[in-house]
Amino acid sequence: MYTLKKRKPLKILTLGFSSIIIGSALIFTACATGSKSYNAALDELDEFAPLDAGGIVYLYIDAVKARPILDAVELPGMGSMDKKQRDQVFDRTSSAVAAYYPETGDRRFLVAAQGAYPSARANMSFGFSSAWKKRRSQTGDAYWYSVQNKLSVSLSPSRAFISDGDPFVQPSGTQSPEGLAPFRQEAVLAGWVDNGAAPINRFLAGLNIPIEIPAGRVLFGVYQREQGYEARIRIETPSASQARGVAAIISMARLFMPPPASADDSLTDPLALAGVLFANPPKQEGVYLDVHTGPLNKKGISLLFNMFSVYSK
Repeated sequence: MYTLKKRKPLKILTLGFSSIIIGSALIFTACATGSKSYNAALDELDEFAPLDAGGIVYLYIDAVKARPILDAVELPGMGSMDKKQRDQVFDRTSSAVAAYYPETGDRRFLVAAQGAYPSARANMSFGFSSAWKKRRSQTGDAYWYSVQNKLSVSLSPSRAFISDGDPFVQPSGTQSPEGLAPFRQEAVLAGWVDNGAAPINRFLAGLNIPIEIPAGRVLFGVYQREQGYEARIRIETPSASQARGVAAIISMARLFMPPPASADDSLTDPLALAGVLFANPPKQEGVYLDVHTGPLNKKGISLLFNMFSVYSK
């Protein structure tokens, strides 16, 4: 006769910009079974459909191609995880989409990942932990919730849903904006910000660049290259004349920036990073301003993550 050993409650990590990965770390060891009907519906919709509207930023991650970046980025809440635990997190996921929401909303983040997950152990693991209680989503689907950690998790063999609120949204969720497809193609990271003025201008201020861009929607993509990575950013401005004016200002500012560093450099100096970001003159196309960076290594991408945070005040 076989006996079941009671599993120890999981120690859940704190959330932040890293919730894409932190939530995944949890589900790899014990998760709830997701809805087959919900997953089937998502197969026919946009890849961002599992995410709710009203997000500050939306992000796609190719977890395989972006692995060097994920290994290098300083993710809040993962300090207590050793390399083996981090590897287990990343090895389970092939891709993920995520959204981050205002503090006043029902949730701060929502993650939908695809990969290979241990759903057979899910209900057993959570069922033996007093820290987790089963809840019912607004969609009618079940998920597990930890009051102590403010984390919701649901899992099927091929999908994982993680949030600090309800991890499910009513179909059809969010639709990719027009123009994202060229950025998404072959990208290791891609996404958009609907209101880009505040984070972009905070970012430029952090680089000590006295420029303010009247930005609307911002599309971005990060691409793997032989010399490291490159990023493309498309900024929507209110008018063609404003886009033209900002392009002229940036072109003038480039005269006072250091020459672009190579991808092998550490890029710890903000001015050196500025030189890479504006290695190429910005191009204007109607109301849009296109920026194409120079080579970036994984540390440079990490620095971008740290400085271009949607939660910086």
